[in-house]
Amino acid sequence: MNDLLVDKHSRIAAVLEEFRAEISMPASALPQEVAQAVHFIHHHVFDPELNVSRVKAGCGFRNHNFSTRFKVAVGTGMRSYIEALRMRAADRLLIDGDLEVYLVGVAVGYGHPETFCRAFRRHFGCPPLARHRSTGGGDRVIGEALSCVECEAQPSSSRSSRASSRSAVVNPSSKLW
Repeated sequence: MNDLLVDKHSRIAAVLEEFRAEISMPASALPQEVAQAVHFIHHHVFDPELNVSRVKAGCGFRNHNFSTRFKVAVGTGMRSYIEALRMRAADRLLIDGDLEVYLVGVAVGYGHPETFCRAFRRHFGCPPLARHRSTGGGDRVIGEALSCVECEAQPSSSRSSRASSRSAVVNPSSKLW
């Protein structure tokens, strides 16, 4: 059992390092401050403490309109940008189909499985469990029930309208840089 967990952890780490290397492209077309923030985000994308305030503090920005400059330059807000990167990484991890959803959520920077499940549904229109099963994860539900309890309990009609309106802003399959 311990060897299985170590193997999963190693595979997760390898996939996330590969993902981080892919997103660490130069942001030369962006204004210097925005490029600095994008670099900071890419370096810390899987840190559960990463948020807009941490990006600003980490880059030494005190200007309140920096978020607006970021959104104009990148095409989306910092929070959405961070979430879209995490969702792309989570999707890549779930494609293998043998990783528990709660492990994927923790690996990509979510401290709580319910938060990860809500973010995943917001971006992909389905819970991680559905993606997990559609990619070969089968009916293994160990840990799964913990990660989707809140997400599955909410009515999908109210969630689907929000998901479709937000997916128009951030397309997780597109390059965001």
